[in-house]
Amino acid sequence: MIKLFLLFLFTTLSFSQKTSSSKNSISGNENNVGSNKLEQISKPRNVNSNSSTGILDSITNQLDSSSQPAPYPDTLHYKTKLSTFILKDNSEKFAEFLFLKHDTIFFNAKVNDTTIQSMSFHKSFFKKIILPNQDLVPLIDSFYPAPKGVLVEATLTTKSGLQKNLDFLALVRDTLYLSGEFENGKTHMVTLPKKLFSQIIFVSGDTLDLSLSDFHFNTIPEFKVPIVLPKPIIRIETAQEGSQLFIDKKFTKYTLPCTIELDSGTHLFQSYWSVAENSWGGEKSIHLIPGDSIKIYLKNEPTSPSFLLNSNPTAEVFFSNQSPEKNYSSISTPWESPKLEPGNLNIQLYAPGFKDTTISIFVSPTGFAEYNINLLPDTSLARENFNNKRSLLAWKNGFLGLSLAQLTLSAIFYYSARQDFQEAQDQLDILKSPLVHLNGNGVSELKASNKKSFRNGQNKEKLALSLFMTSILSFGIAWTF
Repeated sequence: MIKLFLLFLFTTLSFSQKTSSSKNSISGNENNVGSNKLEQISKPRNVNSNSSTGILDSITNQLDSSSQPAPYPDTLHYKTKLSTFILKDNSEKFAEFLFLKHDTIFFNAKVNDTTIQSMSFHKSFFKKIILPNQDLVPLIDSFYPAPKGVLVEATLTTKSGLQKNLDFLALVRDTLYLSGEFENGKTHMVTLPKKLFSQIIFVSGDTLDLSLSDFHFNTIPEFKVPIVLPKPIIRIETAQEGSQLFIDKKFTKYTLPCTIELDSGTHLFQSYWSVAENSWGGEKSIHLIPGDSIKIYLKNEPTSPSFLLNSNPTAEVFFSNQSPEKNYSSISTPWESPKLEPGNLNIQLYAPGFKDTTISIFVSPTGFAEYNINLLPDTSLARENFNNKRSLLAWKNGFLGLSLAQLTLSAIFYYSARQDFQEAQDQLDILKSPLVHLNGNGVSELKASNKKSFRNGQNKEKLALSLFMTSILSFGIAWTF
């Protein structure tokens, strides 16, 4: 790494000798850098460390040859006024840190006993840079230190019509310093040449005067009445006069050619023309900005408006003019439609255990389209089924319990009937005994008790049989659930 560092020192020294002679070409290169499109706003712009032109230009703009830094001490290892540059191999170098711009470190270094040279390297060469006050240079940023100014939200419009909302910090030497959240989800500062933009409107309603080279807010500006810009006007033409016009996948009352007024933004224009069984269609997407007045031409080509409908799971398909009870087509997914007239078509999908789904499908005038629909489970139906099953289970358990109780009572009454029959039999045996007639006392009472025991046994036996039959019936009812 030390050898690599010395090699870059030598290369930069060679380039610095050509700074004054190549100043005009350097400015031209910076203009080329500024010609990038709005996509630069979506991510911080990196400057290649091998781009000597961009580096020398930055040095020329930032350093004045008449104001060289204070003389260095006798050795670069004297750290009082110098920053510590720690390379990737953990070796240390000492130089005067100037600034970080476009991910490039600019600094003054002592080359020999009599020469102090301005140099620049990409920040990836360094592991850490410690300033004389022991602060660290934030190498994760693209710029340090930032220009002075107050962040003010602004809407920037490029000359090509693209718009982006960013925070405006300052305009310095025809370069815009902007801040915003980009693709990686982090907030970065970027610089872009002002010549990219046709208009910059602050949230207060003020418009930046792009003829200025330097500008920044010291305080947040007061809000003004919003500027209402005229809507863009567009004229649409095609070779087949009378073609139907669709805008943003919606049917319109216009036929071509026509001139209409629309809101700013990106719009999809489609045309459709048919004769007998033949049809033609064309489309074009245009981004409109406030105050636009443009003309577009739609080229119609042969087309067959239709679509393929898929669903997960497979579902029955019903059109909006049909009910589930009156479905004469018996369509189910996947289903490919025949040739249709372009426009919006409402379709209902039904699948057991899933929510009934109604979708609006746009039949494009420019050709075939495919739609994939995922049906959602019907949680309310599942809950209803669960409640029904729980209710049926409760009834089943109830009848099973009743059957068991009836069977138990039947057994008890049957046992009691057997006891009564046995008692009646014992009494009958006594009444048949000759000894009973020798003593006439208690014979009538014994006969009455015998009859009573026998009747009680019969009644209990009948009740036990009834309970047993109802027990079987209850068990049968429970078995049906």
